[in-house]
Amino acid sequence: MAKRKLLVDASELEAIVAEDPADASRWSVLEDFLLERGDPRAAIIEAELRGRAQAEAARGKLMGVLFGKAHVTTTNRFVAPKWRGGYLRRVEYFERSMDDVLEARHFEAMMASPATRLLEELRYAPASHGKSVVRLIASLPERGFATALRDLTLVMGEADDLRPVRFDLGPIARLPRLARLAIHGPLALTYQAPLARLRALTLAPLDAISIDAMLPARGYPELAELDLDTYGLQTGGEWSATTIRTLEACVLSARATPKLAILRLTGPGRRGPLIAALADSPILPQLRELHLHSYRNEVKAGIDPARLGKAFAHLERVVLPRTAPERR
Repeated sequence: MAKRKLLVDASELEAIVAEDPADASRWSVLEDFLLERGDPRAAIIEAELRGRAQAEAARGKLMGVLFGKAHVTTTNRFVAPKWRGGYLRRVEYFERSMDDVLEARHFEAMMASPATRLLEELRYAPASHGKSVVRLIASLPERGFATALRDLTLVMGEADDLRPVRFDLGPIARLPRLARLAIHGPLALTYQAPLARLRALTLAPLDAISIDAMLPARGYPELAELDLDTYGLQTGGEWSATTIRTLEACVLSARATPKLAILRLTGPGRRGPLIAALADSPILPQLRELHLHSYRNEVKAGIDPARLGKAFAHLERVVLPRTAPERR
């Protein structure tokens, strides 16, 4: 029986690609290296030149090498994967069962795979809220793709007992090139280390514990886009006084977010108190876009910013919920 050929060590060239994955020349050097040394992934590189179907067929033959014996069930959790050669660049990973131990095993196989060393974008949707999920996420900075990861989305479903899971963002702050972070679901965030490199941040829904953890006194010097779903802060279906005070403290500080240009807020229907708070905020002059979404109303784009008042006239784009028929 022929001995299975091992993958060659390309860690130095992988590190160069991880610095700038958009640079095609860096990929070319890495791929030439694999071709010259007869790495098993060379077959995928050659097949990509012949077409997508050929590349997928060649990649399929190597899945056992890349992801181990359980590669079929592991890769069955992949949605919309984006590949280059034998490297997974983007993937949505959706767990298929509530068996916390089983799912942790498959997610571990994915994270430890040589195929994910240049993973740039990960969307992870765990099926359960077990401690192993939090532990696995916390281990991301130790993974081979830690220096390549730019975009991370965590989608947590509703917990059975409806209590948010405590989650420390500190380890995520150690991902050196992370630029976009989105967290959806009932997570009570704690935050001790700066996420100073972030350019885009999404939190939905947002609760009081999380908002305290994300106070901008810590600073987001590179943040250009901020998207907050304040469902957890509403009272009786309206913007509460607590919501307004929280947003004033946490969002509307130009000192904390000097590059913020796009602000999206989602909440209850009435927006008057929030618009008043925004009008007096030092953050408003630097914004280019303002999006105020509602759970109860159809979203209407293309509103004239001047309709909100002179303070908003400079905005390039405003998106508001439709609360009444538009006058002709």
